[in-house]
Amino acid sequence: MKRVFVLCVAVLATVELVAQSAPAVDVTQQRNQKVDEISAPVQDIDARYWAGQVQKGNVTVEELAHFASTTWLGSTSAKQQKLALIEQYVQAGQPVSITPQERMALDENKKQVQDYLESTRFQKASLGDIKAQRDKKIDAITAPVRDLKARELAQQVQDKTITLGALQAASRDWLGSKEENQAVINLAKQYLATGKKITLTPEELDQLDENRRQVRAFLNNGRENPAAAALARKNRQIRQIKEPVFELEARYWAYRIAKVKDVTFDELSQNSHNWVGERSYNQKLMNKVEENLRTGNTKKLTKQEEALLEKTNKQLRQLLK
Repeated sequence: MKRVFVLCVAVLATVELVAQSAPAVDVTQQRNQKVDEISAPVQDIDARYWAGQVQKGNVTVEELAHFASTTWLGSTSAKQQKLALIEQYVQAGQPVSITPQERMALDENKKQVQDYLESTRFQKASLGDIKAQRDKKIDAITAPVRDLKARELAQQVQDKTITLGALQAASRDWLGSKEENQAVINLAKQYLATGKKITLTPEELDQLDENRRQVRAFLNNGRENPAAAALARKNRQIRQIKEPVFELEARYWAYRIAKVKDVTFDELSQNSHNWVGERSYNQKLMNKVEENLRTGNTKKLTKQEEALLEKTNKQLRQLLK
């Protein structure tokens, strides 16, 4: 799922030293070196996992760089190497993923790191306590939009962009507590069980996007990520370019569906989830297409209207270069 977001498990290590112990900096270096050694066999798997998350839109490379400096374990050089590898996979432009077996290897490796830290008493605060505190805060942010999240997921299942089983499996990597995430899944199942077509209004999509922005800001120490802010600005520009031809574009797609018949409304609705720009605007456009089909407003565009629509599309292509 596109707007689904995942973080590395954060571990805060505190070293307790007695008078005869080596300097703290030496202990930290030893810890980082050992963590690097344990993690090295799965570095490529880990990099491909995060590259896949970037491709899905769940996190940006800039955010990963921030998390690397604040929460990832290991030496600075190892973190930089992994970030460079992630960027290579992302820039290659090919879909990146890991197999279930590789995921198991990654989970087992993280457990080995955790066991090492616990056995050498490099953790003063427990991993569980740290994660629970973070999850509690995230739950408090996302609880107000639980119903919207559930309906969004149910809609994706109905549109066949993901299966319910895949959602259940993916939920273990979602931010927040397992209990809250399962509550969202259970609510999505309830909506699907009704058999009714599930939709969200443009305003509800805006609420979801704003809530995700709040979560990202919390994870970034209260600051909005520069990449996310830049994307929001570009999406607003896209909306400003498209709004003058809103009616024409809606009629164009209604004509394609009703007269040309080279695409169905359901296919277009599914594809619209991946359109550039603001999700709320794209949903508003789909609502207008549906209205045109219902009222019979499916007349072919004139040559002048086609030229105006093409001029707008050219502006969009220039913006997206």
